[in-house]
Amino acid sequence: MAKKSSKRRRQGAKSQTVFAPSSTSSTTQAEKTQAATVAPAAKNSVDFVLEYFYVYQDLRSVLLVGILMFIVLVGLSFAI
Repeated sequence: MAKKSSKRRRQGAKSQTVFAPSSTSSTTQAEKTQAATVAPAAKNSVDFVLEYFYVYQDLRSVLLVGILMFIVLVGLSFAI
């Protein structure tokens, strides 16, 4: 965290920023139509069950640990 300065800024010394319009965005009509007519990418069918089988195993183990911890928490609330 930055240290706060105890000095006050002068009211009259305000800086003004002037923004000029940019002339670098000169796209032609041909470029616009070419970008619009690009063919969409072919959809590859992906079998997520085969690709992410380890994710399901991890989620199941995290769920089981969470349930076990919740049961222990409820049990300790009655014991204490």
